[in-house]
Amino acid sequence: MPLWRIFYNPSTLPADQRQSLAKTVTKLYTEPPIGLPAFYVNVLFIPLQENEYFIGGEPRSDFVRVVIEQIARTLPAPDTEAGRQGRAAWSETIVDVSLFFACFTM
Repeated sequence: MPLWRIFYNPSTLPADQRQSLAKTVTKLYTEPPIGLPAFYVNVLFIPLQENEYFIGGEPRSDFVRVVIEQIARTLPAPDTEAGRQGRAAWSETIVDVSLFFACFTM
């Protein structure tokens, strides 16, 4: 089950953008080749005020931090060609979502 935790300042992500992002993340897992049921996909938006998030020791309000946890039943071993290709493909997919996400925060 994937769990995405997205920490943000309320000024950075309005409700409609949070829902759009959650739907995009859900599609990553529900469409082929993964094909999970949608209820397996969890996206949590955790709002933090400026005095609750610090970067370099300084309070910030212009931030978004994404933490992704995934549990997989089986994957090809990372030292096999199939394992390397699968992990590379998934990394590219996550980067694509990050690019999608970046358009909201600029």
